[in-house]
Amino acid sequence: MIRIEARSLSRTYGQGPLAVKALDRVSIAVQAGEVVGLLGPSGSGKSTLLTCMGLLDVAEEGEVRIDDQIVAKNGKFHGDPATLRRQRIGFVFQRANLVPFLDVLENVLLPLRLEGSVSRQDRSRVETLLARLDLGDRLRHTPEALSGGQRQRVALARALVARPSVVLADEPTAALDAKRGREAILALRETSREAGAAVVVVTHDSRILDAFDRTIELEDGKLLEPPPGHTALGST
Repeated sequence: MIRIEARSLSRTYGQGPLAVKALDRVSIAVQAGEVVGLLGPSGSGKSTLLTCMGLLDVAEEGEVRIDDQIVAKNGKFHGDPATLRRQRIGFVFQRANLVPFLDVLENVLLPLRLEGSVSRQDRSRVETLLARLDLGDRLRHTPEALSGGQRQRVALARALVARPSVVLADEPTAALDAKRGREAILALRETSREAGAAVVVVTHDSRILDAFDRTIELEDGKLLEPPPGHTALGST
């Protein structure tokens, strides 16, 4: 099942001679439970693609579908993007961005509280998720008492807590050492597969490439052809 699909996305910044084409008819699709690495040099369009797929920006051409529902097309959002992001998309960034005065459990529960009340079942589910991320003994710790890898795993749990269709991560291991970065990606892979979420990770970290199901590469706003023996993203 395809969770998220971008079809012929084009995004240009600026006008006239200063115009920069950040995306040039890029099409990709990611299946449920799949973890895809998005690679390319600085300025290749990786972050633009991620923000358009995450409805933080909208491409002037092309469309984005989540669970086969059009959520953005030809420069317009279909539906309220804030609601769609909150209910359908989980985000993980380079910094964990945890609330410093909330403990681990409350940081992860925060997206659910923003949607309404938190049930006993919700709390139990979150505790189970944190235990699977090896954070079961850190529930009442505040972020300052955690290591960098632990904070990033809390951010992963927070991204997954609302059971999103899609998780988008922008350089989530950049601030971590090799061991902790790999642990974070492997934890994301395991938990997202269990949840049936599609995951796209922008990264420059060559140490974690073997943890992805596939990698794709952008250059100058275009999707590069995969090397021999690799399947192009979105092909069948």
